[in-house]
Amino acid sequence: SAALLALVGSATTLSTATTAGSLAGGSIALELSRVAAGQLERGRGRQPVLILRPGYSFLVYVSKDMTFAAPYAG
Repeated sequence: SAALLALVGSATTLSTATTAGSLAGGSIALELSRVAAGQLERGRGRQPVLILRPGYSFLVYVSKDMTFAAPYAG
């Protein structure tokens, strides 16, 4: 996500660093960059969702310790 934001920003810089004759194109590129950055930022806070059929066995790997309010009783 950070790489996409950097790519969008650099593309905007390249497109706006032209002659004065392409001012309209530069402003369009800048606005598209803002919209793309907003969409990417909005997606960062979304939690991933998996939908699995009942009874499907799967493994879960976590990068941090998990704590539970009570022992698991399955």
